Amino acid sequence: MRKDTVTYLFDANALIDAGERFYPDDVFPCVWLKLNEELGIARAVTIAAVLRELRDIDPLPAWRDRIITICTPHAYDETEVEVQTEYARLAREAVPGGALPSGLSDVDLFVLAVGGLRALPIVTRDREIRLSCDRGIVATRAIDPLAFLRERGWSFA
Repeated sequence: MRKDTVTYLFDANALIDAGERFYPDDVFPCVWLKLNEELGIARAVTIAAVLRELRDIDPLPAWRDRIITICTPHAYDETEVEVQTEYARLAREAVPGGALPSGLSDVDLFVLAVGGLRALPIVTRDREIRLSCDRGIVATRAIDPLAFLRERGWSFA
């Protein structure tokens, strides 16, 4: 896998946990410089619904505002017909006894739909998304944020 061409799809929890729990930008600015670069050139992307989740806090922290601004031009639109069709298929499976875990939110289903349709590795800490990928329900894989850093070959000394 060439590191300069792989695009990753970020789930909201990967960004929120990174910004608020594990790598706050005031303590780890080098992580955010590299991530902002990846997001700015669309090596890492997200979907519009994730950006709405990031925006759903008042007052909006500066790091979230930056991520929203950087990601907006490259965000996948979950209203595309192909994505809606895949979302509907996944939603039918996200019921008790179905192939997908029943704890998936609408945004999770859209992340899975876009990730599967575009074969984008999903960067997430969400257990249900990871299980869905592991079970082969969608044609992609899920990785945690630390695995993303390692795959990109980042190290901070």
